Amino acid sequence: MGAACFGKFDDACRHLDFVFVTPQPPKKPNSAKKRPSLQGPKATKSTNIKTPKQLKKTKRSKQKPGQRPWWSRLVGWLIVAGIWLVLALSLVTAYYAVTLPDTDQLTDPRIQGSVRILDRNGNFVAERGQKHEGTVTPDEVPDHLINAILATEDRNFFYHPGFDPIGIARAVVTNISAGGVVQGGSTLTQQLAKDLFLSSEKSFERKFKELLLAVWLELRFTKDELLTFYINRVYLGGGTYGFPAASRYYFSKDVGDLDLGESALLAGLLKAPSRLSPFADLEASRGRMAVVLLAMLDAGHITAEQRRAIIANPPVPRKLIADGSSYFVDYVLDELSTLARAPDADIIVRTSYDPLIQSMANKALSSQLAQSGDDALQGAIVVMSTNGQVQALVGGRSYAGSSFNRATQARRQPGSSFKPFVYATALQTGLTPETQVDDSQKNFGKYRPRNYSGRYRGPMTATEALATSSNVVAVDLAQRSGIDRVIETAQSFGLPGPFKRDLSIALGSSEVRLLDLVGAYGVFANEGKKLEPHAVLEVRDREAGILYRYAQRQQLVLMTENEVRAMNSMLMEVPVRGTGRNARVTGYKIAGKTGTTSDYRDAWFVGYSSNQIAGVWVGHDDNSPTQKVTGGALPARIFAEVMETSVALNAPQELPGWRAVDVPADLAPPVIADQQPPTELKTPKSDEEDGLGGFLRRLFGG
Repeated sequence: MGAACFGKFDDACRHLDFVFVTPQPPKKPNSAKKRPSLQGPKATKSTNIKTPKQLKKTKRSKQKPGQRPWWSRLVGWLIVAGIWLVLALSLVTAYYAVTLPDTDQLTDPRIQGSVRILDRNGNFVAERGQKHEGTVTPDEVPDHLINAILATEDRNFFYHPGFDPIGIARAVVTNISAGGVVQGGSTLTQQLAKDLFLSSEKSFERKFKELLLAVWLELRFTKDELLTFYINRVYLGGGTYGFPAASRYYFSKDVGDLDLGESALLAGLLKAPSRLSPFADLEASRGRMAVVLLAMLDAGHITAEQRRAIIANPPVPRKLIADGSSYFVDYVLDELSTLARAPDADIIVRTSYDPLIQSMANKALSSQLAQSGDDALQGAIVVMSTNGQVQALVGGRSYAGSSFNRATQARRQPGSSFKPFVYATALQTGLTPETQVDDSQKNFGKYRPRNYSGRYRGPMTATEALATSSNVVAVDLAQRSGIDRVIETAQSFGLPGPFKRDLSIALGSSEVRLLDLVGAYGVFANEGKKLEPHAVLEVRDREAGILYRYAQRQQLVLMTENEVRAMNSMLMEVPVRGTGRNARVTGYKIAGKTGTTSDYRDAWFVGYSSNQIAGVWVGHDDNSPTQKVTGGALPARIFAEVMETSVALNAPQELPGWRAVDVPADLAPPVIADQQPPTELKTPKSDEEDGLGGFLRRLFGG
């Protein structure tokens, strides 16, 4: 093919590298010479231009003879990879299939068994669950109950093979949009598989088994049979399994007599049976009921007028009759649900429950709260031994008034009762009880902590700073030790978090559960070894024998002997000379710490002897300010009443204290404030007893 520039446009043409393409006749087969270019020697650049046909021919010529196109090779590789993937999945599926549990128990005509709870000595405490009374079918329960369950949990139940790809995709989109897990993709069949045959462990293996079991159940049983199993066996709180038992437990009526509102409320419990129980939190339970009704409206099962009428006049649960062990029993049932699947026979659970300590805890909390004159004031108590066994637990002033367990379910700011973990971290870097610290007002970047009384005592020992609950010193130690190290210490002791990653953590700004806080203090009482709070000691049935027995794991050592002695010495001064004088126990040295948060919203005392740990929380459920209740007041007095009984039953040994000789001579303690050597500890007036606390206390933790 040739190209040329003509006439007076030759120079401009060459400059723009622009060519006119002229047609060229086909070459003769025997032509020996190439046709000369019309462009001449100056147009060599344009000779590289080829027609699309030539370009296609050139690309074709680069492919080796017999070689397949790249896309063909890619398809081949994908097919091979797919075959291997199918084989691998088949092998994995086959492996898990042979290890799946037996599903024959589903055809047992009996409903779930009862749970008989015993104390530490084998004496009867309580019984929960439903006796074997036969099975109800979907035809024997109201249609609105079935509609409420399906509209909320699994709208495609009658159409999927055990798992719902559409539901999973919808859950993924919803969770991504919400920035967290707010919706699950499990079908009713998957829920049945998990609740009856598998543990609550969150792992890929458990989820894969759940999926296989769901498919297997769908192949073996009809949809009506699966729905029958579900409505008779799903857990609905309070130790009840199945809607017939829940109907009797919450409304004192047969399941066939439930009205629309009651059915919606019970269906709402499926999301979180213990937390949403109308006995625990009636407002939250009715809020979830409204969500269920909205789902039923969206599915076309009810009208908007019906929904509005029920919300305006919500169902009222029966009046709860309870004894002094009810909060403890609920805690046992929650723990039991994580240890074993739903019982299909009557089981007997032996626990660490101590009736004498429980009775004293109930009495102490009730009497002290009554004396406060605040009817809305609530409280909680946990008592455990140094091996982690929970001996007594009170979740509120009246179980009949509210079954919400403030000892295990509420998360509140611990205030200064968190400070021992700051000091424990500092002990690892050389702090001793006699180390000089500086209780003077100072800035930490933009953060300026203040002692809530507005008083600063200047140079003092670390023991004195902890005993008088100095905010400035606690923040100073947290900064020197490092916030991450303080968080690491708290988590290793048994406080799961989450924690605020700023210096306010030193003043207890991150919320904790009372049960966890008592367990964390147990490290000090247990010679520096981590505790595992628990109440279930043994589970057995009359036929199979022992189903579960608590086995003490090897305890992780978190503190050295010297560090434990140092912490004991500092915390023993809190009841003697510091903020916790009301917590003193006659004849015994107790170690512990007070805690009071801003606006007096939370008040704490957590303390221990050589063989027991106890913690007390007092506050309002709505997090509103109390009537200036401090940790050194009501909580400390409640603690003292409980521990008086406890030490009488379990005489403790003296806590090992710190001595100066515990520190090697070549390891001088760090001097945080350049002051003279420490003198004998004075008995200053504590911050929590100052009369100036009103305004400043509302601004700063103590």
